[in-house]
Amino acid sequence: MFPLIFTRPRLIRALTLLSALFCLALPAAHATTEIVAYGDSGVAGKGLSPSQAYPAQLQRMLRQKGYDVSVVNRGVNGRTSADALANLDSEVSSSAKVVIVQFGVNDIKHAIPAEQVRRNIEEMVSRLRNRGVGVLIVGYPQVDNLSMIASAHGALYVRWGGLPDSKFHVPNDPNNHFNAAGLEVMASRMLPAVEKLLRSNANG
Repeated sequence: MFPLIFTRPRLIRALTLLSALFCLALPAAHATTEIVAYGDSGVAGKGLSPSQAYPAQLQRMLRQKGYDVSVVNRGVNGRTSADALANLDSEVSSSAKVVIVQFGVNDIKHAIPAEQVRRNIEEMVSRLRNRGVGVLIVGYPQVDNLSMIASAHGALYVRWGGLPDSKFHVPNDPNNHFNAAGLEVMASRMLPAVEKLLRSNANG
């Protein structure tokens, strides 16, 4: 029986073929789904550690339910809807599958008309939906009709706030930001909507 001898070109071709067959035999890698929370101090978790902000809490909740997700915190204290719209493409990566949009309270503080805020938020939602991204709008009571914007663009809506008990707020904070306990409640309110968007993305 003669030994099998490969010339260099034949050896390279054989190794390439074996490598391709090996890759085909492996199961496809499952990519972690990226969720971006894009907003103001409510997203950033003003006065708290990153692990206490609601994006981190939402990520833990989703992972406990078996979702392979990464929730990216793109919250900035004081950010307005106009600034958010101008920086949307640089702040929200093309790999994001779900985006939580949360703006409006800083606009109202700066006396920006609610109609302009709604237009800015609608433009953000429209651009994200055109990318095929699932969107959850988190609305402040000061800016109404955001649920109608969500419906018009196939997005979802959750209202922020409604926790009057002082145990949910940062002590002595004139702006009444939520503490870790309050943000946990907010994350739990968003959880069903985010799950729905993840399922929709998986089925899409």
